[in-house]
Amino acid sequence: MVAHAAGKGLYPENTIPAIDSSFDIGSDWVEIDIRRTSDGVPVLMHDATVDRTTDGTGLISALSLVQVQALDAGSWFAPEYAGTPVPTLEQALQEALGRGPALLDMKDPLIGAVVATALANVGASPSDIRFWASTSAEVTEANTHVPGAPVFYQMLSGDETSVQNILAFGVDGISIRWEILSPTMIQTGHSGGVPVFVWGTTNVQNMATALAWGVDGIHASFPDRPIDLISTPDCMDGADNDLDGLTDHPADPDCTAPEDTSEAVKVPALGTIATAISASLLLALAALRLSRRPAV
Repeated sequence: MVAHAAGKGLYPENTIPAIDSSFDIGSDWVEIDIRRTSDGVPVLMHDATVDRTTDGTGLISALSLVQVQALDAGSWFAPEYAGTPVPTLEQALQEALGRGPALLDMKDPLIGAVVATALANVGASPSDIRFWASTSAEVTEANTHVPGAPVFYQMLSGDETSVQNILAFGVDGISIRWEILSPTMIQTGHSGGVPVFVWGTTNVQNMATALAWGVDGIHASFPDRPIDLISTPDCMDGADNDLDGLTDHPADPDCTAPEDTSEAVKVPALGTIATAISASLLLALAALRLSRRPAV
């Protein structure tokens, strides 16, 4: 479970409260977006400008760290987050350290060196992060400056052939946008020895479908949704988990009770099957004996 932009549907995106809260509710990773200020400091920001997620305006590349951290990055989301600052990468890494990996979306090119410096400054290791690359150049940048840090590739378009081409970059995982995801693409990634994640959907049924197809992870702007989906028994989670067109108990006849953990057809245990076969054989033999008794 990856909290996209640190869980931007639930908290002010790319902020310390978002990182903290997303881990608190059970996210395994947090994804954060990295850009540099005019004085070269990596900070968390998705857009090229600060306009959408702060009370300021302008290109982040034209603002110094002091100017950026003077902005309010929380009020736009909800009043209780008023005064939340834009964090530096080091502050974000420190918050995530020991709780789970931070998945770094490199919004600026050639940012690998500053990531390596930030890791060293907070005492983190390459295993404490993941890179989220979208070009082969970004894969090279990550591998060059932070060797040993896993690199995931985010796919916005393509098919199973595209997955094969991406595997040739030597990535450690692939994140595929929901709109193009297919079982074949997942199988191709798995055949190449890497996990496959899905991103770009807030719909719980889409997440359930992706899980049924075999994905290994879900990026979610609302991380509570996949967490609830996984932690709630299939027969009462509001999703068609086995993709048979029927949802939950009592609509799905494969659910014998709401607490059933699977909507799939229940396959009897081998011992049960053997017992049933033995019983059938005994009945058949008994019937055969009766049929062979001489008439009186």
